[in-house]
Amino acid sequence: MNVKSFINFLLFSLLTLTMASCQKEDVEDVKKPDNTISYPTIHHGNKVADITNVAGVVYYNADLGLWFINVHETGTIDNTIIYFPTALSEEYQVEGLQVKFSGTTYEMDSTLLAQIPQLGGGEYYVIEINTIIKLQL
Repeated sequence: MNVKSFINFLLFSLLTLTMASCQKEDVEDVKKPDNTISYPTIHHGNKVADITNVAGVVYYNADLGLWFINVHETGTIDNTIIYFPTALSEEYQVEGLQVKFSGTTYEMDSTLLAQIPQLGGGEYYVIEINTIIKLQL
């Protein structure tokens, strides 16, 4: 084999290895489809109550990476109930969105509750939402 053929062989081999490694990286970088909604798993305790047609405002807690619904108790100055949904559709994941919802409430998992700054007059629950609608204002 002459020198020119040997150099061509080396260049061809190097090019083949480079292309193979690029293809491998492309396969590893596959992302989830855009229509997939990811929502963190929330664990809860015992059932507390079923609630119906409660109005509240949706907010996001960046520290926890969770959405919640804040409900101000009528007739009080600072009493609020915070509901952390076990699942929340992407169309309702809007900061400040006013909603009306129904569902089953559960005791908050102590691990999650320990991560939430406790405010006086605040109650915290997990909720499995059965129905939810946007309020038109």
